[in-house]
Amino acid sequence: MLSIEHVTKRYRGFTALSDVNLTFETGVYGLLAPNGAGKTTLLKMITTLLFPSEGEILYNGEEILGMGERYREIVGYLPQKYGYYRSFTPRKMLRYMAALQGVDQREADRRIEELLKAVSMSEYADTKMKKFSGGMIQRVGIAQALLNDPKILVLDEPTAGLDPKERVRFRNILHSLSKDRIVLLSTHIVSDVESIAQKIVMIRDHHVLCCETPAEILKRLEGMVWEIPEGSALSREHMILAERQTEEGPVIRAAGSGRPENAKIVSPSLEDAFLYLYREEPDENREEGVSK
Repeated sequence: MLSIEHVTKRYRGFTALSDVNLTFETGVYGLLAPNGAGKTTLLKMITTLLFPSEGEILYNGEEILGMGERYREIVGYLPQKYGYYRSFTPRKMLRYMAALQGVDQREADRRIEELLKAVSMSEYADTKMKKFSGGMIQRVGIAQALLNDPKILVLDEPTAGLDPKERVRFRNILHSLSKDRIVLLSTHIVSDVESIAQKIVMIRDHHVLCCETPAEILKRLEGMVWEIPEGSALSREHMILAERQTEEGPVIRAAGSGRPENAKIVSPSLEDAFLYLYREEPDENREEGVSK
């Protein structure tokens, strides 16, 4: 179990995260928030690349900074921008990373074959990575993060820039990996987490807004999402979420209390909840250069 207890992170007077309290057990957890909300800051503290200004992070009751190398040995990390050597093949890249981690060569070769198969890259094991698509690079990145068979797998914006097919493949891989480990997936793409996340953590104004199941989050908007023919009047209490075309013509999807004129109530989606819960979010660029 990974516990974050009253963690605050400051940068020269700027508070990136304030009094964060979270508990993670086996399964997939989605960190869902706009860019610049502090997701990367939180993940870097979990991986010990940054240190809390206040509070502590515990693994099975033991403070992770005090655990030192024992903790880092059970953590796998895929950063937002995975660095690799373009002239390397996946096999060579993974052997290189295994050597840096001090993994025995025979054990490393066995593990590498398993991981290349798990991420559907066996066919390209000896192809130079400069020829790969973004999705293929990310699959090698996942394999790298799994080399030490981590108990905690941390993935920061892993599907950014991937096409829909690669994103589906990526989510399927994560689902299969989550049965015996903690998987923390940071993203601002709702579809990346709604189908696989056990719980979703939302961060707003540098605080945890919620840590709930997708169903619990949707209950917040139950009876509040409407579809209205384009041109219908809306009050200031209603927020426009989207517009779409139907057989009857264009409609507006909106959220708010009270039934608008000519409105039809519809079931909320996680994307509706994301847009509505962050409707008063400050300028998302405000933290740029701090939590990235």
